[in-house]
Amino acid sequence: MISQLGQKVRKAPATSAPVVGGYGPGQQVLIACKAAGERVAGDALWYRLADGRGWMSAHYVRPNGQVPPCRISGPGGQQGSGHGRPGGAKGSKGSKGGPRPSAPQGVPAAGSPVTVVQDHSVPPLSLDQHLRSPACPPGTRIIGGGYFQPGSRIGGLEKLDAYPSVTENVYVVGVNNTSPTAIDLRVFAICQPGAGAKPAPGAKPTPGAKPPVAKPPVTKPAPVMKPPAAKPPVAKPTPPAKPEPSAPVILPAPVTPPAKPAPVGKPTPA
Repeated sequence: MISQLGQKVRKAPATSAPVVGGYGPGQQVLIACKAAGERVAGDALWYRLADGRGWMSAHYVRPNGQVPPCRISGPGGQQGSGHGRPGGAKGSKGSKGGPRPSAPQGVPAAGSPVTVVQDHSVPPLSLDQHLRSPACPPGTRIIGGGYFQPGSRIGGLEKLDAYPSVTENVYVVGVNNTSPTAIDLRVFAICQPGAGAKPAPGAKPTPGAKPPVAKPPVTKPAPVMKPPAAKPPVAKPTPPAKPEPSAPVILPAPVTPPAKPAPVGKPTPA
């Protein structure tokens, strides 16, 4: 639901009912059902918030779809625990109602969303606190939810996570409380009857419920064949060359000494 103009949230469908909150222009709000109440600018239709805090006049709200009628729990004045008969005169003040049950009894009618609520107290100076709404009734599935401080707002609350758990059919909120004071927190879930109800976008399983993850088969690489190392050729030494035979040496012929001349004879004396 989208608020056309900023408006107040009231405890009952009447402008005289106490103010319990408000929304600025253009904000989105979750609506549980519709009922008739005090006329505002000629429009007697009022919407009840899904978190159970109160009512908003339909004159300032534009619905995004069909809103089912509310099932009024009992008679009484507009200021009492019941909402009285719409459109008539203001009834007498009813008796104060008891605490809100954590979950409705039985299975609601098909097509009518129901809200289940659980109150928590977040300890002071505590971290990573996971708070849950009640589980949706049998025959319903969670389609949304939220949380808020039912009393006066206390600083120091830090949101870690908030989502509808489709595995447990509850709404889960993770918070830190950094203040020295305990903080009251109300967690609610919106449940849709019928087996075909679809969870809200962004819904995820509760932490700890991990879906199985298929691991891809491990393929071992083929062994790499190394080529045999090539041995370098060994050079054989060349045998030394044999010396060629030398040519025969021709000796010169012996020299014959010259013949000595014959002695000259002395003449014989006459």
